[in-house]
Parts: sequence; structure tokens; C-alpha cells
Amino acid sequence: MAQQLTEILNYFLNDYIQKKNVPFGKGAEVYKSICVSACDKIYETGLVNKEDYKVEGSVGQGNWAKVPWLAIFRKDITLSAQNGVYIVYLLSSDGNSLYLTLNQGVTEAGKDSTTKETIKALRNNADRISAQLNKHSFLSDENINLGNDITDLGKKYQKGTIFYKKYSKQNIPSEEILQEDLKNMLDVYQEYYDKVYKGNSNPPPEPPPVEVEVYMTKQKIFFGAPGTGKSFKVNEIVKNQQVFRTTFHPDYDYAQFVGAYKPKKVQNFDNGLLSKEQLAKKLAEAFPNNGDGEIDKTTAITLFGLQYAKSLKEKNMNEIVRLSEIGPDQYKSAYLSAAVKARLQLSDVDEKITYSFVPQVFAKAYAAAWNLYFEAKGDSRFRGNDSEGHGNDSGKDIQVYLVIEEINRGNCAQIFGDIFQLLDRDADGFSQYSIDADCDFAEWLKTNDNGLKSVWPTYEEKVGDGKLKLPPNLNILATMNTSDQSLFPMDSAFKRRFDWEYVPINYEKAEADFIVGDTGFNFKWLDFLKKVNADIYKVTQSEDKQMGEFFIKPKNKDYITLDEFRSKVLFYLWDSVYKDELDSKLVFHFAYPEKGPDVTFQRLFNSDFVEILKKMLANLDIEYKDGAQQG
Repeated sequence: MAQQLTEILNYFLNDYIQKKNVPFGKGAEVYKSICVSACDKIYETGLVNKEDYKVEGSVGQGNWAKVPWLAIFRKDITLSAQNGVYIVYLLSSDGNSLYLTLNQGVTEAGKDSTTKETIKALRNNADRISAQLNKHSFLSDENINLGNDITDLGKKYQKGTIFYKKYSKQNIPSEEILQEDLKNMLDVYQEYYDKVYKGNSNPPPEPPPVEVEVYMTKQKIFFGAPGTGKSFKVNEIVKNQQVFRTTFHPDYDYAQFVGAYKPKKVQNFDNGLLSKEQLAKKLAEAFPNNGDGEIDKTTAITLFGLQYAKSLKEKNMNEIVRLSEIGPDQYKSAYLSAAVKARLQLSDVDEKITYSFVPQVFAKAYAAAWNLYFEAKGDSRFRGNDSEGHGNDSGKDIQVYLVIEEINRGNCAQIFGDIFQLLDRDADGFSQYSIDADCDFAEWLKTNDNGLKSVWPTYEEKVGDGKLKLPPNLNILATMNTSDQSLFPMDSAFKRRFDWEYVPINYEKAEADFIVGDTGFNFKWLDFLKKVNADIYKVTQSEDKQMGEFFIKPKNKDYITLDEFRSKVLFYLWDSVYKDELDSKLVFHFAYPEKGPDVTFQRLFNSDFVEILKKMLANLDIEYKDGAQQG
């Protein structure tokens, strides 16, 4: 008997937890095994036919599912795990148990209810249905356990279970038993159809078509004062995804963003790797003896060959003596020295300069996105339902993110060049217009293994030879400090091609409740931030120079040292905020007014810094604790 169900159980129970320890966007093997291969194996058992049943698997949507599943839908009952009754294999979150269940769609059931109300309704419905059907050898209690760390959706799976049977990693039954269990569950499913679904005198109305949620390409700039958590927000979005990062700066240009031809120094060897005999000849010419008798040429050849092969970055060393042939350990260093010297005297090695296209962050992200897009067979993967991947039509698991930090610190018009035109997206997320690629970039895409070589015919048909167009799974996210907005002004045409999200300062952020100072003298960072930001606005009439709650973070637990505070916060205030505001330096009024404006940054590094800081805090009306005064 073929082992279709055994292979499915083995993959779920033995491979899924381990194989999903990669970023979600790189988990193509897991997706294929559960969402493609496993579905095919269900049909191969002969128990389920494609005419009457639809088989579908899910490993999550954007993030790995806590409870991945493999479902069998009877087409005249439901086509989706969102509603109706269906058979589904559910893996527990720890990967130790797999359950064969007759279950209920939980999404539609909880559409207008709280989680608690939905769970109660699902359980009542499960009890009502199970009471009318033959249980065979299945359980119908509430003891199915998918894990303690599951989401509300996982809890609904548990309570929505009508019948189940548990398989454990330590005791997987034979293929014969697994197929018998599935056959019995299909009989129960048929009985449900005859007695409950079709036999109901008041059958439920046809479920409304499920409104498909289209995955919207993200093209957004997060902006705000420095330290408000913009990068953190971006990182939360791209977590477990395939990400390409760069940081713009004043000297950044198109070649650094997209790619360009660059020179490379390469070694040209006449005949590739030298044979053992050729190496022996070279060594004999260079070292007839080492002063203490003839060199052990076999050992020297071995070491020389290894060095030589390494210089070529070759893996094929069939013509080279292996390291295992080296003689006693005490001779190794001498042999190595001789081999290296001989290598340096190799006469038929020639070095030359060659040029090749070196892709940069945009080119790499572009190629990765199109490869994943075609691997997923196009648009059908770009639709989604719930957070656990019900329906598994989502494209969230094949998204690629190009993240640009400090986007306004570079000249965007110069950096993007013609790529600027690609930022206009149509309703499906593709670039509305294609552009001509630079010849070197186009050639790299067409011929390089890291480009689009493996999918080139498909790409050429969809986009065109020598053409560029962004796919819908290539997202562009950027951060921008408003305090740097004048470095390189962005024109309105560039700005309107992005969505914009302001990240405000959060003075109530519990994670930013740091202490500045030590046990002897300290004050609260958020107290200081509120007062100094108010003064910054008063002095500059702008929020751009204000500081965010994470402008500075403690290196040691919850305490920001006075040195850190002085070198980062006070230097920023002096250099970027108050430097040109000689008449309004409330923060830096160290001296008493009658002594005049003798304010210098140098004074912050005097031995009386703490006393100066106390005056600054008093100017801002900030409370502080002084352990020394309290005795």
C-alpha cells in the first residue's frame, strides 16, 4: 500500500516545526509540502475525488501559522474554511500532535459576535450535530488540545470540533489504519450531509460569496521626530519577511541603489587546477631540498594544492592530493611554509582586470520579488482571508520589502532616476508604466542565476525583454526624520507616490520610562522630554527638532548614564536646536542672569557637571532625586 497519509503525518509531526525556522517569505519548501504535495497525496489515496471534493492546506498568512492545517471540503457544502462543515487535519502548536477532525468554519460564525460568544455558539452547534451522527471510533468531547499559546482562532478550532482522533509524534499508526480513519471520517461527513445539511427541513441559506480581501502593496514613508520608533514600526511590519535594506546619505547615487559595472581583479590560470605531477614539478624546481634533506613532496603538494584550489574558490579537487595524506603533525608547518613560497613563485599565473555588473539593493529586491511572484504562479496568491491563513489565497507569504532608512538624507530624484516612473501602481499593485532598463541591468536579469534567469521566458512574456515593472509583492517602506527634512527637499511628484504615516512622540510609552543618572542623583527621562520638547517648540516654533521617546536608550537595564545623556541628548540640543538661539537658551542658562550669557558647551565637561545639570533641570521645572542631599 502506498504511504500517502503516512508521508503527510511524518511531515507535519517531524518536519514542520523545524522547517519553519526560516523567515516566512523563504519557506517555499514548507508551503509546497503542505499546500501542494499533501493535497495531491490526499487525492492519490483514492478516497477523495476532485469532482466532489476540494483539498487545501495552509501554513499561515504573512507569518507562520501556530496551527497549520490540511482541509477536505465537500463542494456542495462549502469551498472555504471560513464557513460550513469540513474535514481538517490540525497540527498542535508544539508540533507533537496531529488531529483528524470534522470541524466548522469559524470566521463567518464569529462575524458579529465576541470571541466568547462565538466559542459558545460553536460548541453548542458541535454538540447538536454530533448527537445526530454515528461516531464510529471518534471522540466528540472538548478535550482536543492545540496548545497553550494558540490565538483566539486556534481556540475556536478546538471548540468547533465535532469529532476528532489524535495522532502523536511518538506513535504514528500504519498507513492502513490512517486510511481507514479517513474513510470513516468521510462516511461521517456523508452522514452529516444526508441527515443534517440536506435533511434539514429548514436548510441554511446559501452562504454569501466571501468578499476577497486584496493584498494592498505597501509603499509608505514613516516620518516624525528623531527617536519616535519609526524604524521599529517598519521592523514589525517586515518581521519574518524577505527584506532588503539600505540607508540614504548625501553621496548616495543611482549606481549604489540599483547597480553598476565595477572592476574585478581575477587570476587567470592556463589550465585550471594543476595536476599532481605539475605541482610536483613546480615544487621540485623551487625547492630541491630544505637544508635538512629532500622535502616530502607528497605532503608539500597536498598543502600547496589546497592553497591553490582555495585561491580559485574551486570545490572540485579531484586532481589534488587530499589533506588526509599529510605526514606527521610536526612537519606540517615546515611543509606549509614551503608550499606557500612555491605558490608565490608559480610562473603561469596571470592577473587581469575584468568588469561585471554588480547588483545593489534595488536590483536584488526586484529580482527576488519577481522570482517569488512567478513561483507562486501569479495573481491567485495575492488574496487573503484571516490571520491564520484560512483559504491560503494570500500573497502575504511571498512579499519582498525594500526598506530605505533616512530617505530624505539622499537626493531621491538622483537616486531613483528613471525608476521613479515605476512607483505609480495600478489597482493590482503592478507598476502602471514600464520603463527601459539599463543594458547592463537588463543583461544581468536575463543571464544571472541571482537575477531572473530561471523564470526569464515567463518574465519576458509578462513584462518584456529589457523592460522593468514592479510586481505587486515588492513593497517599499522608508523612514524620515523631520528634523533633517531640509537636507534634500523632496518634490511633490515624488511625495505623492507614497503613503505617509506620521509617528508621533508618545510620552506615555511604558517602555520608555527610563531613569537618567544613578542611585545618588537621577530624574525621569519622560519628565525631561515633555518639558524640553515644549521649550523646543517655544523657541523654534516647530516640532521638527523635538526628540522622540526613544531618542536615547539605556545600555544597562533602565538607567541612562549621565555620560550618555550629556554626549547624546545635551549635544543634540546644543548643536541642532539652541546653537543659534542666543537669547532663548533656557536649557543652557548655567549662570545666574546677572552674570551674563557665559554659556559654553565646554562647561558641561567640568567637574561640577551635576551641579550645572541641577540648574538646567530647575530652569525646566523638572523634579530630581538627590541621594547625596538626603544623607
